[in-house]
Amino acid sequence: MKKNYNLAISLKFCNLFLFTIMSVLMVTLGSKLHVIQISFLRVFFGCFIAFLYLLIIKQNISFSLSPKVLAAYILRAVLNFVALVLWVKALHLLGLNEASAISYMVPIWTTLLATIFCGEKLNLKCAGAILVSLIGMFIILKPNIYEFKVEGLIIAFASTLMWAGYDITCKKQTTTEHYMLQTFYTFMWSSIISFPFALYYWQPVEMIDIFDASIISVIGVTNVTVLFLSYKFAPITVLMPFSYCRLIFMGIASYLIYNIYPGSHLIIGACVIALASFYIFIEQKKGKLQVEVKS
Repeated sequence: MKKNYNLAISLKFCNLFLFTIMSVLMVTLGSKLHVIQISFLRVFFGCFIAFLYLLIIKQNISFSLSPKVLAAYILRAVLNFVALVLWVKALHLLGLNEASAISYMVPIWTTLLATIFCGEKLNLKCAGAILVSLIGMFIILKPNIYEFKVEGLIIAFASTLMWAGYDITCKKQTTTEHYMLQTFYTFMWSSIISFPFALYYWQPVEMIDIFDASIISVIGVTNVTVLFLSYKFAPITVLMPFSYCRLIFMGIASYLIYNIYPGSHLIIGACVIALASFYIFIEQKKGKLQVEVKS
């Protein structure tokens, strides 16, 4: 597959934007339903949406997968389910901005794992951009770091490990599996795995809840699809610095939806993160950013 960094970066930004919208909607729905029930409804409806899209594009769907491929999809489903449940729980305990800041351990874990499991050589410019973005994250965190709830902190940290493992598993399969098939199988196995837990925590569902869950599912399917495509067109180590821009999206969402005004620390930290991402974008535009991948 020919690399296309411009397209991959654009898809990554689209992924961050959609993830922000989905997170806000899940927090809103979470005020009425249990987080595990919400997660199940999201992947359950998402499975049907992905299936319909596969029928439209006439993509062959095989339910006879090799043991290795099947194990990879089940692993992805488990990591996706656990990470999403922990993430929404962390959002409730810490809030959008603080939970997002902690989640930025994901690019570090993912970058390290990519060098081990995906054979990618760590580009020093990308590593530098990640470190600069971390500084921006700490600028944002500093005024509120002592207000963190220990439980929320632990849950948010655990979710970062799950997301990193999920990202690496996705990247490993993007070279062999159709991007939409990945979406379908991921949602299908996530539905199967999460169903018993959702049944245990099940609460009465109203039509408005079904509508909200359907909207979240559409966004969720689109979100993971563009993520898979971004991994197909560029190495993970190139895309990870841009992950920090999610904090900017979350800050904007907090202001527009919850009327939470960004403080000076958030603005300064966001600028630092944006500059680091802009640097990587300019470098790759100049053709100076190439990451070797071991075969």
